[in-house]
Amino acid sequence: MKQNYVQFATANGYPTHHDTMFQAQLLGSRGLEGRRQSSRSIKEQDDAFQVMQQKAKEGKEAYRQAILEGKVIDPDGEITIKSLRKIEYDYEMKKQNSKISCAESGIQTIERLGRMSHLESGKLKKGYQRAVDDYTNEIAIAKAKIEELNPNN
Repeated sequence: MKQNYVQFATANGYPTHHDTMFQAQLLGSRGLEGRRQSSRSIKEQDDAFQVMQQKAKEGKEAYRQAILEGKVIDPDGEITIKSLRKIEYDYEMKKQNSKISCAESGIQTIERLGRMSHLESGKLKKGYQRAVDDYTNEIAIAKAKIEELNPNN
């Protein structure tokens, strides 16, 4: 069934961006009437707005999930199964590459410590060797996950 997000959200009970914009406009008008609002009523408004924003976020995720499952088709053609899978793939690749670079940076830091991390024979001290082994293990795990993600396999 072809539905845009507003139609999907309305049909499934999620707030749309129109609802959240209207609520934000109401929150922005605090005190314009010339009367001061109590801090309790301000807190209640803020809490209600946070709940609405959370439900809107859940609605967008449900819309993406419905597209991935083939239940809904975006009439504009902007959000497709292929584009959503590419976003997930890019996110995972970035995450794994970040883990690799952090681990490599940790190894380089240990190597640069000089006498503090190395024995006179040039080998690493036990604690530092364990840290390097942990970093090397993290790199291996991240590279294995990248291999799993690679679509050419």
